Amino acid sequence: MKERFPSVATIVSMLNLRDSLLMGMIDSILYRQAVLHLELRRETPPEGMARLQEQVKMMATKMDKLPELYVLPHFPKVTDCGPYTYDKSQHAMGNDVVSEPSTLPGRFRTLFIEMHSMEKHLRRMK
Repeated sequence: MKERFPSVATIVSMLNLRDSLLMGMIDSILYRQAVLHLELRRETPPEGMARLQEQVKMMATKMDKLPELYVLPHFPKVTDCGPYTYDKSQHAMGNDVVSEPSTLPGRFRTLFIEMHSMEKHLRRMK
C-alpha cells in the first residue's frame, strides 16, 4: 500500500494559518496589557508593545470607554499568504527563499517580557 504525503502547499497554508491565529491570540493578551499601561499612565511601553499602545491611545481619544476585548482586524483564512509562502515573482533569481520572516517569535518575546513584568509588580505588592 502506497502512502500519500500531504503537498507542500497544504503544509505551508497550515503554518501560515497557525502563525496568524497565534499572533491574534497574543495580540488580544497584549491589548489588555496596553489598556492597563494606559490606565496606570506608564510612560514608555516595551519595544513590542508600541504598536498596540498607539492603537489603544487612538481608540481612547475617539471613545469614552475602551472596548474590553480585542477585535481582530480580519479573521485569518487558510488561503492567506504569510511568511512561509513562496512567491516566484518576488524571487527572480531563486536564491533568497524567505521574503519576510515570521513575526511570531518577536510577539512571544514581548508576551514573556510583559508576563515577567507583571510578576515583578505583583511580588512587590505583597
